[in-house]
Amino acid sequence: QTTGGANLFITGTGRQPLLETLSYPDRRVQYEGALTLGRALPATTFSGAFRVVPLLASAVRTGSRNFALAIVDNEEDRGEVVNALGQAGFEVIGFDASLSPLREEIARSVGVDLVVVWKRTPEGVRETITALNTLPKTSAAPILVMAPVVDAPELTREYRDDRRIKVTRPEFGELFDSAVEEVMMRASGGRITEAEAEIYAIEALAVLRDIALSNSPAYNISDAEPALLAALQTRTGGARLLVASILALIDSEMAQQALFDAALTAGPDEQIELLDQVGASVRKYGDRSAPRHTRALLELVETSSGETADAAARVHGALNLPSSDAVLLIP
Repeated sequence: QTTGGANLFITGTGRQPLLETLSYPDRRVQYEGALTLGRALPATTFSGAFRVVPLLASAVRTGSRNFALAIVDNEEDRGEVVNALGQAGFEVIGFDASLSPLREEIARSVGVDLVVVWKRTPEGVRETITALNTLPKTSAAPILVMAPVVDAPELTREYRDDRRIKVTRPEFGELFDSAVEEVMMRASGGRITEAEAEIYAIEALAVLRDIALSNSPAYNISDAEPALLAALQTRTGGARLLVASILALIDSEMAQQALFDAALTAGPDEQIELLDQVGASVRKYGDRSAPRHTRALLELVETSSGETADAAARVHGALNLPSSDAVLLIP
């Protein structure tokens, strides 16, 4: 908030630590980096600027969800691992016998919170870990290696100094769950909790609103639109109203219509503020409503009273509807 671009993302050392946070596998680090860069509202663009808004949007949408990969040789064992990960609360974004077929899924993912590796030989484990280390989204992810008794001592000795790798027996239930929690705690501070996710979401929304208001040349607020549209349906209370205030600042027919739909179906505690956001969008970007919105708005005017009727009338005025409709607004 108080520094210039030179201190944020330009250095003479060959390293750009703040920019590196945007691709670091730990989502806490990603979110903190995106929040820092977003709050700074740089006056010029920079390498990696395109990642900031999508990361902030993912903080709003992803919450405390956890994502895992399973790299397991045997198909039957692979099914057991995927099932165990699901029971442990993970969404498995990809599973196969090797890393290569999973590269596309990894690239599309928000991040990878855990990788389970179960190979026939220690050499297979080494090759897989080496390959994981070459991908930005898995290079620091916790790795749980499942190894038979004959191979476990050798692999344990080899990786004992690497906090992000744990070797365990190929068993499920409590042993598997305990090993997962241990390696995640050692490698990345454990899973993002629901409380942490909510804090990140609210902070991200506040920064996205600042970006939308500032028209920063470094960022494109439209990159957050899909996540914000989803959040408008799932969020409640103050967070939902904050989402609506950002959508009102996006030049998009979809955003305005989603706001209109939300306002017309909202409860009494939210309806007035949502109607005001619809009006703000219409005044800023013009009328992009659908016929259903006009009909529902006029019906709301007829059936409501007080502040709700006033808010509906303000939207009617912003829409510049025919004067024949305006008589309905007269009490």
